[in-house]
Amino acid sequence: MSNLTFRLASQYFIGLIFLLAYVYLVYDYSINNHWSVLSFLIVLGALYLADALSGVIHFYLDYRPCPSGVGLKELFFYNGNKGSAEYIALRRKTMTRVNAFEELVFDFKIHHPSPDTLGRRGLIKLTLGAVVFAGFPVSLVLVALTYFDLMNAHLMLFCLVLIGAIVISQYAHSCAHKKTVPFIPKLLQKSYLFITTERHDVHHRTLDRDFCTLNGWANVLVNMIFNIFNKYNLIDKSGLEPK
Repeated sequence: MSNLTFRLASQYFIGLIFLLAYVYLVYDYSINNHWSVLSFLIVLGALYLADALSGVIHFYLDYRPCPSGVGLKELFFYNGNKGSAEYIALRRKTMTRVNAFEELVFDFKIHHPSPDTLGRRGLIKLTLGAVVFAGFPVSLVLVALTYFDLMNAHLMLFCLVLIGAIVISQYAHSCAHKKTVPFIPKLLQKSYLFITTERHDVHHRTLDRDFCTLNGWANVLVNMIFNIFNKYNLIDKSGLEPK
């Protein structure tokens, strides 16, 4: 088994454990608690924070330099069809030289010159990164806290919505790049729960604002955070492209 195959298999396994843990937490919350007006406000707050975090993560990954000399530059500036067998083979070969996190960083950058690439990716591919690096470890902590009855019901609801929204944020992002958006994501876009193509295009025209990928609610806040980082030279603008 190659390193890349092992990495992918490990991510799928982690994804399965996360899914089981998340379903357990949702089930436990649903049978032990009741919805109220406060629950609705908690959900809105969690969605706002998830959108803000998606934006901060986005600008961090956009501007984080990639490792050089491993083929990422050649992959980034590939002139042919990025859906071709040649490109896919080149990508597979290159990704064996970097770890899972660096692959995630590269995928955030590559969608700037090739936005259609993100729109073609499936749900599992789009959510695995967030599951592995965020959803999985947090869900295990929540399961432990629930098992020992150490979690407040309102905080649990907040955490469940927050985790779920962060995991799905990259899929919401991809829907802003799809030529044909499926029915349910389209409905979520019309309800302002998913970012729309029109709102997200601002980011692609500038690359220095409107980073949020879930629904865009927190763009004003994240723009302020980005501008502070930029003011104090904490943003490496050379990191937008692999060297």
